[in-house]
Amino acid sequence: MPVPKKPAEILVNVAGTSCTDFAGYGKREGVAGKTMQAFMVWCLDILVVRPMFIFTEIAGADLSLYEEKLNKYYGFWAVKVDPYVAGFPLRRNRLYVFMWCKMRASFNGSENEFLNLIRRKIMMKGEDLMTPDDELRWKISRDNAERHGYVYGKVSQSEEFPVIPFQHQVTAQTFQRYRDQVTQYEKKGGCLQHAVFDVDHNASHTAGGWVIPTLVTHGTLVHAGSEEVFLASEHMLIQGEAIPGIDENDNPFTCCLKPLITNMMQRKSGRTCLNSLAGNSMHLHSLFSVMLYCLGSVKAICCICFVCEDSPFHSEQ
Repeated sequence: MPVPKKPAEILVNVAGTSCTDFAGYGKREGVAGKTMQAFMVWCLDILVVRPMFIFTEIAGADLSLYEEKLNKYYGFWAVKVDPYVAGFPLRRNRLYVFMWCKMRASFNGSENEFLNLIRRKIMMKGEDLMTPDDELRWKISRDNAERHGYVYGKVSQSEEFPVIPFQHQVTAQTFQRYRDQVTQYEKKGGCLQHAVFDVDHNASHTAGGWVIPTLVTHGTLVHAGSEEVFLASEHMLIQGEAIPGIDENDNPFTCCLKPLITNMMQRKSGRTCLNSLAGNSMHLHSLFSVMLYCLGSVKAICCICFVCEDSPFHSEQ
C-alpha cells in the first residue's frame, strides 16, 4: 500500500507501567503483584484502541512482560537507558520499550546505534543540581528541626541563615542510616565534600557518591558536603523538569508545571506530593532521546486506523 502523501494524524500511547512488583526494594511478586491489575487494564485499552506507536518505561521487568500480551499486533524494540550514560550525574536505569503496529509501520533501529548517539561525558556532579534557593531551604530545615524539639529563631534580611545541623532535622534512625552510608563511602575512599546520599534507605540497599542515586517516591537526598537536604523541586529538576528557582538568564525555558510546582513548594503536603511525583516519573531526557530516535527510525506504511471503515484491515467482527 502506498505511503500517504498528505500529513496524517497518528495515535501514540505513552505509558509508565508500574515497577513496584519488579523493583529490588519491593516484594518481587512480578506479574502476580497488585499493580499488575492496572497493567492488564492498560493492555486491554491498547488492544481496543490500537494506537500506531507505543512508548513505555519500567524497571526490573523484561520485554516478555509486553510481548505476552501484545505481540500479535505489535513489533517490539527495547533498550535500557541510564541518564548517567547520556552525561547526567544521576542514576535511573530503566527499560524503555517502543512498539509499532506491524501492519502499519516498520522499524530499523538498533540498540548499539542508539547508545552511541546518546553517549556523553559527565561534566557535572550531583550537587550541581541544587538550586540557590537558600531561604526556602532554611525555612524547611527550621520547620523540620522544630518538629524534633530544636527551635531556631527567625532571621532578618540583613542576617545570614544560621546552620541547622542535619541531625536536628531527622529522627535518630534516619540519621543513623546517613552515618552508615557515610562510613561505607569513606571506607571506599570517597570524598564527602561532593557526595549525595538517600538517607531513607539502609547502606545495604544504596550507596552514596558524587552521582545522585535513583530517585524513589519516599527518598530524602542529602548533600554530605553541606548536610543540606535537596528540595522537592530539585527532585523534579533531577528528572528533567524546568523548575522555578533558577536564574532565567541561565534557563530561559519554562514548563507548564512551573506555577503548580511553585504553589506546592509552599506546603509540606505539596512537597511530599512532588517527591512522590518525581520518584514515579520518567527522566525526561531519556524519554525524549528514545522517542526522537524511534520516530526517526520508523517508517509508516499506512496511517489509517484499524476501526476506520476505509481501512483494508477493517472487519465487521
